[in-house]
Amino acid sequence: MGRANNQTLFFSFNLLLLLSFVVIGSATTKKPTCLVVYGVENGDTCYAIAEKYLKESIPALSAINPNINCANLFVGQWVCVIGQP
Repeated sequence: MGRANNQTLFFSFNLLLLLSFVVIGSATTKKPTCLVVYGVENGDTCYAIAEKYLKESIPALSAINPNINCANLFVGQWVCVIGQP
């Protein structure tokens, strides 16, 4: 009986240790920080917005706008133009 309790204690400790790493790891995931946004206007493209505000191409724009769909921009959509990924 003492052996079963030791095994249960060992298993519980390892499970708790594993879960703490999972929780801590997910809590430290960085999210993009946006400082300035731009409202999309008629005729805008991701490329044009990136060139105008970031002096770079689409990958830089996508880094601070991870959910952007460049094929489906719409007038009035807010796009982060200055921020950190």
